[in-house]
Amino acid sequence: MLHLTDKELKRLVHHDFDGIDLFYDRINKEIISTPDEPDADRYEPIYELSYSEHLSTMEAFVEQLPEGKDKEDLRKRLRADVTYSEFNEAVGLTRYKADWHTFSQEMLTARFRREIALSLGLEEDEDIDDDVTNDVSAFDDAVYDVDADRDDQPFEFDWMEREYGIKLSDGNVRGTAPEVLALRESLTEEDLKNPGPHIKSLEEMVERYPNDPKIAMELAGLYAMTGKELKCRRIMERVVRDHSDNIAVIIGQAMSIEDPDTFMREVNKLQQPLDIRNYPAGEGGAYHALEFLDFEEMAIRAALDANDLTRAVMRLDRLVRFGFLHGDVEEITIGVCLLQIDAVREVHAGNPNPYEATEWTGETDITERTQAIIDATMHIALDIYKRAEAQHPVATVKRLKPKVGRNAPCPCGSGKKHKQCCLKK
Repeated sequence: MLHLTDKELKRLVHHDFDGIDLFYDRINKEIISTPDEPDADRYEPIYELSYSEHLSTMEAFVEQLPEGKDKEDLRKRLRADVTYSEFNEAVGLTRYKADWHTFSQEMLTARFRREIALSLGLEEDEDIDDDVTNDVSAFDDAVYDVDADRDDQPFEFDWMEREYGIKLSDGNVRGTAPEVLALRESLTEEDLKNPGPHIKSLEEMVERYPNDPKIAMELAGLYAMTGKELKCRRIMERVVRDHSDNIAVIIGQAMSIEDPDTFMREVNKLQQPLDIRNYPAGEGGAYHALEFLDFEEMAIRAALDANDLTRAVMRLDRLVRFGFLHGDVEEITIGVCLLQIDAVREVHAGNPNPYEATEWTGETDITERTQAIIDATMHIALDIYKRAEAQHPVATVKRLKPKVGRNAPCPCGSGKKHKQCCLKK
């Protein structure tokens, strides 16, 4: 049993890990600063949470907020790879400052509790109480990380070309300059925390390679992250004007749109059905594997916004069969799970706890691995859904019924336009 009070865990949340090191004393069962006499059997070092842990906390908080300008602004911050401290400052400028404080305290203390317990070799049922298991981070890694032993799995390039006629490669099919590739590969989390030097390097690259839109888009993202919105907008306007047929620009422009209706209008302008082969391939007639992933994420989001769960699951299964790991497809799988939860709620209207359907039961057959990924991600989706319901019971994360337009007659029967009636409620 892990004996740590909430007060001790909150101390970790606010601790500066660049300064004094902290350890868990196995004998006295408490957190201490650097021990006088190092003893590896007694003192277990406590490490700072990773950026991915902080990012998932920030994403979970934003997703449970009601739709509005604050939520949209925070989402834009997250897309720009904002640091935790920068996100904290951004939330402080909204009306959700107090909510964020409570939410982050709960999430991060649960994550620290779990990380310490795992480092001590404790079993999940020994160290995590019922309150903690309600947190996203408290689920068993053996279930959640379904690809823990598959990191070296190769992509199934031959299978993709044989089954779907799509030629993919993990090579430099777009002829990107070697120094640009080297710059991208050298990017670290520290660069994102202190992006100044990286911004300067990208600015130099943009001058050297003005015809490479991806470099300009990366620079625009960093400008947005650091509050230079005007510079970001100017770059993106130029990129869209000069490279309107570039697949990376097409995907980036569509995926930057938060509003579902606007997103669908943008996607419907593209060649239908959505197929990466509608756009020019690279060297040897191949598309880059990550390029394909980005395109499929866009297509799956379009399917979800159209409430076509079967099509979304089918495309997700294709990505998984090709060889993408759980972490690569986690975000789009969350969307699939949320729509699946909503479908169950529609079918079982009035059921106070309709959260049993964690298995895909549609007409399309999927692989066991895809099903395992959906099962694992369902924990996250359920947490997002429950938090949204708890704070805003009348709101839903996804809807199967058509969205009522702003100028359409209000469904309540008042005779007024929707924007003049229930849309404001």
